[in-house]
Amino acid sequence: MRTRVLSLRLPADHWLWREKDRQEVVRAALETYRGVGDRLDALLQKVEEIARLLQNARVVPANPTKDGGEQKSMPGVDPRLVKALDKFLDL
Repeated sequence: MRTRVLSLRLPADHWLWREKDRQEVVRAALETYRGVGDRLDALLQKVEEIARLLQNARVVPANPTKDGGEQKSMPGVDPRLVKALDKFLDL
C-alpha cells in the first residue's frame, strides 16, 4: 500500500503527546471520525424523514381522562412508552 505523510502542528500540551503510540492513536481517531460522520449523516436523513412524515400526519383527537386531561391511546404499545415519548416531544 502506498502511503503519504501528513504534517500537523499541535500545541505542546495537546493530549496526543501523552500517548505512547501516537501514530496508531491518530489512525484510530481518524477512522472513528469517519464512522461517526457516516452515522451522523444517516441519522440526519432519518430525522428529516420523520419531520417529513410529521408534516404530512393527520391530527387525531386524544381520549379525555377522568380529570379532564388527555389520555394517549395506542393499542399494543406500553403506556409508559407513550408517556415518555409525549414528554420527549413536549406536546
